[in-house]
Amino acid sequence: MIILTYTTAEAVIACPSCLDKTNNNAIFSTLLLGLWGIPNGIFKTPMAIYKNLKAKKYTDMTEANPALLAFTASHIGEIEAFKNDAKKLAHIIRDKNI
Repeated sequence: MIILTYTTAEAVIACPSCLDKTNNNAIFSTLLLGLWGIPNGIFKTPMAIYKNLKAKKYTDMTEANPALLAFTASHIGEIEAFKNDAKKLAHIIRDKNI
């Protein structure tokens, strides 16, 4: 069996504890599986872990980060239409994460 190297970048809109959990899972899976990837696992694994550790500083921000601003800008119509309906807003965020 050959394990190929691949990377993904996925921005998640969630509460700080959920963001930490998601980021920790990404770091753990990268540590566990990243080095085995062919051909670039040994090179990309440290960079991926570094990026995830660096992203942790954005989980407790009191102001909007670039990912949230981009999401809001691209879905402003739906957000404005359902601004008084918490259920529909939650549905928009859950189904359309970046």
